[in-house]
Amino acid sequence: MPFREESSEAPGSRALQAPCDANFVDAAADRTGSQELITLLANFFRILALLLSALGSYGLLSTGLA
Repeated sequence: MPFREESSEAPGSRALQAPCDANFVDAAADRTGSQELITLLANFFRILALLLSALGSYGLLSTGLA
């Protein structure tokens, strides 16, 4: 019979533990800040593209009516 290590945790329920290092916390905060910045820029350019598309469609329609 193979040796099996007993554990008080349920299988597959290992919690991730962050190291007690201040640099790790700062790196996680920087990563979160950069993700927020990327999301903000992506939303800005998405809205800009939508507005330019609407302006272009209006321009094409208005030239066809004149």
